[in-house]
Amino acid sequence: MADYFPLVEGLALDYCVRWAAGGGYRFEVVSSAEAAGTVLAHCRRTPLAGGSPADFTVRKDVRGVFLGRELLLPLPPEPGRGWESGGESCRVESLHAVKTVPAGTFRGCLRVVYLIAGGDGGGGERIYAPGVGLVSDLFTGESESGETVLTRARLP
Repeated sequence: MADYFPLVEGLALDYCVRWAAGGGYRFEVVSSAEAAGTVLAHCRRTPLAGGSPADFTVRKDVRGVFLGRELLLPLPPEPGRGWESGGESCRVESLHAVKTVPAGTFRGCLRVVYLIAGGDGGGGERIYAPGVGLVSDLFTGESESGETVLTRARLP
């Protein structure tokens, strides 16, 4: 099975944010440990324009990938599978998406669509590349829209 959310020490992903205040950030897996089928990863998000980094823990087990109690991605990801996450209704649409972003063209991607507040607050799609992770998050709302795209990936 493809790993659409790798939690491997040394992974670093740079993103450009094309909405609201804009800017960008780096997502890094600082350290990672596995025990009894559960991976705990110490991760860091650092603004690229300067600012304080934020550290957090991501957990992956047979049920999915979690940030705290929030399910980010269920495992295994299967087309049609749905879940609720942080006020979003999410659904796996495809395991065969293709996405081109500044970091390259990615094939065999996981495409997740989501609705915010049942669609009243907008929605979008997230694309995850196997062995890389999130490569694109496109959002459309009532008053704003934008996209976060992967600009550089450093894979360990």
